[in-house]
Amino acid sequence: MARAGSVTLPSLDRLAPAGSGRWGAARVRTAVPLVDPRAESAPESRVRVALALAGLTPVPQYEVRVAGEFLARVDLAFPEACVAVEYEGAHHFSDTQIVRDDARIRRLEAAGWRVIRLSAADLRDLDAVVRRVLEALDARP
Repeated sequence: MARAGSVTLPSLDRLAPAGSGRWGAARVRTAVPLVDPRAESAPESRVRVALALAGLTPVPQYEVRVAGEFLARVDLAFPEACVAVEYEGAHHFSDTQIVRDDARIRRLEAAGWRVIRLSAADLRDLDAVVRRVLEALDARP
């Protein structure tokens, strides 16, 4: 809703305290700071929120550039460590999309990026996803 413009971050900030005393209000107050309108899918948001709750701050929809030239846009990035997290939903496995995705990943890796590719199965264990990201971050110089 935030990405579509149906709700704005300032309006959420105002509404969250207004519900004090109502069922679920504490959850809303916890969730509002985690909203990011750059999210492009619910699974991507789930990963981003799990990382944020673990104290990490990925950049959503990050444009990777090499010598100023656009290389790729990744779902979540840790630019300082050259680590990207990509969620690949079902459409990534249809037609020739997987071939294009594989070529894009190879370009990123050739540019020095480590890419963590996730699917729906990975979302069953978000703690494991966080561990994978932490390991990738720790492995970077």
